[in-house]
Amino acid sequence: MPYLPNLGRPQGMPPRMGVMNPTDPNMNLVVTLTVCPALQYRTGPRMTSRDGHWMLCWDIGVTGTGHTAQRRCHIVQDPGVPHLTNWGVMTDAVTPREETSKVAIPLKVMTLAQRQALEKIANNAPVRVPDGKWNCQDWCLEVLQQAVKQGLLSASEVKAATGEAWNVQPIHA
Repeated sequence: MPYLPNLGRPQGMPPRMGVMNPTDPNMNLVVTLTVCPALQYRTGPRMTSRDGHWMLCWDIGVTGTGHTAQRRCHIVQDPGVPHLTNWGVMTDAVTPREETSKVAIPLKVMTLAQRQALEKIANNAPVRVPDGKWNCQDWCLEVLQQAVKQGLLSASEVKAATGEAWNVQPIHA
């Protein structure tokens, strides 16, 4: 399956900005495979665990408004763009809604150097041309496979976390 040019970044669209400067502390932090479950409404198509959003994350502090500041490796679909985009790793605030619904599955405690190596993998991970099947979960799996190849994670750490992530069910709204 072919990949989009320029990591799917639309021509002429400014890069998405995080909420704060990406200051990742020089200390060991827990990196998680975080799942934001799909919302299942009473009307509409039936959602499955395949519809949840996956990202690789670690908390780096607190924003000025008291929210958790989090480094995030993920791809997103911007409004009006018919495909996913890799804008690169950013620091964002965890919203109150995310705080109550997200499922953070620990992958490994990593040093700053290991997290920077993981960011490099994620920042360069391509995005596939839309086919109605490939999504953020597949992208995360590809990033995790590269992390295993580079010795940042073990295959058993990835298998345990992804096995748990596949079991996260949609939230009924």
